[in-house]
Amino acid sequence: MNTTMNTTIAAASGLVLVAVLSACSPAGDDTSQGQPPATGDLPVVDVYDITETPSVSDMALDITQTTMNLGGGALDRYLYTVAGDDAVYGAGRPIVVDAGDTVRLTASNATDTPTNIHWHGMNVPNDQDGPGIRIEPGASHDYEFTATSPGTYWYHSHERPVRDQVDEGMYAPIIVRDPIDASYDLDQVLVLDDWMVAGATGRTEAVGEVDTVNGRTGDDIDPIEITGGEIAKLRLINASTARTQQMSFPVGVRVTHTDGAPLVEPYTTRELAIAPGGRYDVELAPTGGEDETVTITNERDDGMVIPVRYTAADATAAASPFVAPEPTPLDPELLTRTPDVEMTLSSTMGSAGVAWTINGETFPDAETFDLELGTTYVMRFRNSDVYQLDHPMHIHGTHFRLLTESGSPVAEEVWKDTVSIPAGMYVDVAITFDEPGTWMAHCHILDHEDGGMMTTIDVA
Repeated sequence: MNTTMNTTIAAASGLVLVAVLSACSPAGDDTSQGQPPATGDLPVVDVYDITETPSVSDMALDITQTTMNLGGGALDRYLYTVAGDDAVYGAGRPIVVDAGDTVRLTASNATDTPTNIHWHGMNVPNDQDGPGIRIEPGASHDYEFTATSPGTYWYHSHERPVRDQVDEGMYAPIIVRDPIDASYDLDQVLVLDDWMVAGATGRTEAVGEVDTVNGRTGDDIDPIEITGGEIAKLRLINASTARTQQMSFPVGVRVTHTDGAPLVEPYTTRELAIAPGGRYDVELAPTGGEDETVTITNERDDGMVIPVRYTAADATAAASPFVAPEPTPLDPELLTRTPDVEMTLSSTMGSAGVAWTINGETFPDAETFDLELGTTYVMRFRNSDVYQLDHPMHIHGTHFRLLTESGSPVAEEVWKDTVSIPAGMYVDVAITFDEPGTWMAHCHILDHEDGGMMTTIDVA
C-alpha cells in the first residue's frame, strides 16, 4: 500500500488525468456501447447521490415485492422502500443519518415470506441485529438503536436461506455521516451487484450475468459528474451474494475507509478487490486542462460501466477533508499468540450437494465459541477448502483488526467486519466485543452460509 499520501490528491490524479484517461477510454459519452439497457420504474433523480440528502432517523420501511426491467428481462424482486413511495429503487431505499442519531424504524413485511433485517457492519445491541428476529408476512417489527460510528454500511435480510432474499434485492445502504462529509462536493453511494436474468454461472454459488450499479446497468448507469477543483467521496458497497468485485479506476483514488472504519494511513490505488459484503470509501479529485469522459469498470464486460464526466476548470487540486484517526496501540504479544479461537473453513460432498463447514461441521451443529465481554482475543480463520475458493468471513456485532496473513504481520492498521480468506492461507485478527449476546460468524458467499459455513459466538 502507498502510505506517502498527503492531503492534496494532485499526485494521485491531477495532471495524470488527461494523459492516462485519453488512453483508457474513447472521448465522448458512449462509454458502454453494447451493454444491455435497464429501463422501467427506476427514479429519475439519483437517490444514491446523498450530497444534499437530509438526515432521516425515524422511518416507516415497507418490505415489498415488485418487478424491475433489467437487461431485456422483467425480474421479480424484493424491495426496501418507504411507505407510500411507488418508486422502484434499484438498490433499495437508502437510509442516511448523522452520527449520534437514534434510528427508529418500523419494518412492515408486505411479502409472502418471513424475513428480518441485519444492520451489516453496525455496532448495535444484539436484540436489534436481525438473525434472532422473524417478521412474518403481514407483520411489522420496530427497530431502535443509536448510530454511533460514522461510516458506510448496508442493511439486508438474514432470514435463511439468506441467499434467496438478498440475491433478489432485499437490501439497501445505510450511511452514518461524519460532520466532515459535508465538505465533499459530491457524496455518492455505489451499490454493486449482479443479477440473474437469463441464467446463472458459478461452480458452487449463484452468479448473475448482468452487472448493476444502484440497480442500473450499461447506458442507464448514472454518471459521476465532477469539475476540476472539486472532490468526491465514493462509497462502494458489494451487495453481490458470491462475486468479489474487481474494480478498476481510470485514475488514482484515495482509500480512506474499509468496511466503514477510517484508515490511519490512507493510500492511493487504481484497483480494488471488494469481497461480498465489503465496503470501501474512496476520494476522487481529478484535475486537468481538458474535458474528459472516462469510466470505472469491473473485471468483466457485463454492464458495470460507471461514466465519470470531468469538466476542466482553472482551479487547484482539492484538499481532502478526511482526518485520519490516531493509531491504536497494538500489543505485540497478539502477533505471536497462539490463537484463542480457530475456525477452519472447508467443504465436503454429501447426498444433498456441497456442505460448507467450520471445523468440520455445518450450522447449526458447528462448534460455537464462548467469549468474555471486553476481552481481546486472537481469532484465526484458516481456509482449507478442497475447492480452493476464497471465503469472505463476516462477524456480527463488532469490527476486528487484521494482525497477520499466513504468519506475516499486516503493516497497516486496518479494521474490518468482513475479510476474505484466500484459499490455502490463514488470517489472524484481534477481536473484542463490547455488546453481549449471541453473534453470528459466517462466510458472506451466501450459498456457503446457507450450506452450513456459519456458527455463533456467545459473549457474556
